[in-house]
Amino acid sequence: NNEMDSSTAEHASPIPKFYEGEKIYFLNNASNKSENVSVSGPWNDDEPVKDEGEEVKAGEFWDSEGRSTNKYYYVKDSSGDGGGWLKLEKQSLKVEIVGKEDNKKTKVVEGKEFNLRLKKNDKEGGVLKMTIENKENKNRIEDENGTEIYEVLVRYSWKDFLPYDDKNDKTNRTVVSADKTKEIKGVQINEDKRLVFNTSHLKMEGGEEYTIRLEDYATEVEATADIKVVEKEVEIECDEEVIQGDDIEITIKSSFCDETANITIKCAGEFWKNGTGNKTVQLDEDGQATAYFSTDDAELGRQEVTVVVSGMERVKYVMVREGEASLEDVPAEATVGDIVTLKGSSNFGEYAIFVIEDVFKKEEKIAGDKFEWVWDTTGETDGYNNIEIFILDESAPFSVGDFVSEDWKKSEEGKKGGVDASAGIYLLPPELTMSVPEIVSDDDEVEVNGTATGTDHVYLIVIDYKGELIFPAGGIEKATPVIDDKWNENIGELDSARYCVISVHKGKDGTTKAIEGGKWVVAEESLKGKSLKQKIAILEGEDVLGEAGSDDLYEKAYFTVSAPRVSLEVPGTVQIGDPISVTAETNIKDGERAFVFLSQNSSLVDKTTATVTGRKVEASLNTSGLGLQPGKYEVKVDVSGRASDEKVVTLVEKEENEPTQPPGSNETEPPGSNETEPPEPPGMNEPKPQGENELEIEGGFGEAELGEEGANGTNEGFEEEEAGEGAEGKPKIRIPLNSWDLLVSVCLAFSISTALKKRRRRRC
Repeated sequence: NNEMDSSTAEHASPIPKFYEGEKIYFLNNASNKSENVSVSGPWNDDEPVKDEGEEVKAGEFWDSEGRSTNKYYYVKDSSGDGGGWLKLEKQSLKVEIVGKEDNKKTKVVEGKEFNLRLKKNDKEGGVLKMTIENKENKNRIEDENGTEIYEVLVRYSWKDFLPYDDKNDKTNRTVVSADKTKEIKGVQINEDKRLVFNTSHLKMEGGEEYTIRLEDYATEVEATADIKVVEKEVEIECDEEVIQGDDIEITIKSSFCDETANITIKCAGEFWKNGTGNKTVQLDEDGQATAYFSTDDAELGRQEVTVVVSGMERVKYVMVREGEASLEDVPAEATVGDIVTLKGSSNFGEYAIFVIEDVFKKEEKIAGDKFEWVWDTTGETDGYNNIEIFILDESAPFSVGDFVSEDWKKSEEGKKGGVDASAGIYLLPPELTMSVPEIVSDDDEVEVNGTATGTDHVYLIVIDYKGELIFPAGGIEKATPVIDDKWNENIGELDSARYCVISVHKGKDGTTKAIEGGKWVVAEESLKGKSLKQKIAILEGEDVLGEAGSDDLYEKAYFTVSAPRVSLEVPGTVQIGDPISVTAETNIKDGERAFVFLSQNSSLVDKTTATVTGRKVEASLNTSGLGLQPGKYEVKVDVSGRASDEKVVTLVEKEENEPTQPPGSNETEPPGSNETEPPEPPGMNEPKPQGENELEIEGGFGEAELGEEGANGTNEGFEEEEAGEGAEGKPKIRIPLNSWDLLVSVCLAFSISTALKKRRRRRC
């Protein structure tokens, strides 16, 4: 032992370290023999020795089991002349299962090897007891010879495993059991001084997890590591279809960690040209890897993909197809200035290039096989526009507005070369309309509306009869939105006066000289005092809206604001039982309620309500079933109590149109009617021109129809035609128009009657 100062643990010579659990044997350095000693402690490094300590007899061990660690102990011989310090520590031991390059490993394919290393150990050397057991059921495993792997002794030095020396074979690195004769099949020490476990010689089955337990023989400090043995498994994943030009992505998932995989691709039984279809990839610690194969030069059709890992082969098939692109739902027409959404799909490429009428317009990224561009057609040329889509893998070599030549279109710049999709659209010129009431009530707000195509906004200006700018305030530009091609602007309430309103559409180029710097040009201070006529002339002049080449659109209208009024119109005479049609014109806004009354001598007879529509009020008053008498009545219209008007209407009895039967039409012929008829007067059967001497009346007649002639209650001179001879079977009445003919006929008939009577008397 070293001579040491008993008051301190500090000494020039290193203090030997021992580990709790070891049995320590003391020898005299001089005699190399064991002798009686005393061991005192534990002490801190600066504490003096205070007691005689524990006696250890010669030839015996001092057992450190259960002693305090990280402490100092003082050892001195029986004579008290010699002594020294020792330090007792706790051993730190860790083990780890690793693969290549010392990567941590948690699983191994059945039949394969894995390594175990001492990851941490602060003890100079010793012996470890190794046991392998099933993690779940704790059963110990055996090697292929049936030898149980239980507390197999393994030598170590610091972090290296050491083989047992064989006098006859210094290269034997086989780990053996305690008696140094039993060989353990499947466990060896490699050149890196790691334990190597070969599962093909150990009864470690696939699908099970095992624990390797290492315990220091002296200190009984233990370290463990778990390893899962997995069954042999190889899977490959790839798309069933790939567009020519895209990569075939092959993903390998296997239980083979840190192994290599060989991949080959064939088409129609032939390997790809120039070896482009052959690759070897390294599987990671999870047994996975991904490989990519370009199809730029691949033949179209079915491809056979073969993957081989550790002798296991798997096959998949991939169809290489030609790419397709299309434009969808392109409108047949739009208006210049409209927003047109161009969208489509492509199963290949990275970028969609939009070319319109040979001009590069936009480049959009393809995402999820879809692409879309919102095209603002402001400033475009009206007429037919050809839209072409080119699909590229890289960004286009153009800037917006560049000309795109036919040579480039046909080149191989694109994925396939040439136009990939196309469509046509007809751009119509913009349009503008405006509507404003001619007369507006001064307590109503002035509403100006209209339609517009090819723009999102229109711009209004209102100037009064004195030339003062009324709207917008201060002449500052105010945009009126256009929604679904319609627009509406509320000017507000205006004083009674004459006004002019102009609406402006900025046209295809989206600009106008009527507004500069956000302000109407007629609002300039220099034009203050100009009349309405002068300011209108400026706006319509050749330097503003009337400029040559300008595509501005504008509408102009005049309107008057006055006090509320309504003008009523009714018929002068109405028959009782017929409705009275009421119409009134007003300058009061649409939607207001109007009340219509019929009265006589301040007594209400009928009433109704209506709504102002198109600055008019239309209603109907009832005269039926009210027991009304002929006379004069008052009709009044009142629009929301703001304006009213009255008119007088005369009600008369309803005329009756009842047909009458001519007298004697059903009388029986007198006796003797079959006797010889007297000769007809001359001219009775002579035909008369139609409409010259008689008037035909269809459907009967009455007093009112006939007038003065033929209304004396007799039917003399009238002859009724048989049914069916007149129009639609209605009876026709012939009325002689010459009164002399009628007189002659009556006299002739009387003479014939007198002659017949005289003749009968003579026979008697």
